[in-house]
Amino acid sequence: MEPLISGYPHIFEELKNQMITDIEQGYQIKIVTQLEGFPIEDVAMLNTAEEVENWFEPHLS
Repeated sequence: MEPLISGYPHIFEELKNQMITDIEQGYQIKIVTQLEGFPIEDVAMLNTAEEVENWFEPHLS
């Protein structure tokens, strides 16, 4: 994520805000990764606005 964030931090701030809005409306956010040829791997399940903030913190600081 680092190269993207360094060039477009406003996009990630908007994404974070949208994720918080979605959670406040009762949704959960599931973050996964997948490399071509490999199965999908769960990275995180975010259930609260605080969890979203904590997940983005190292990337947006």
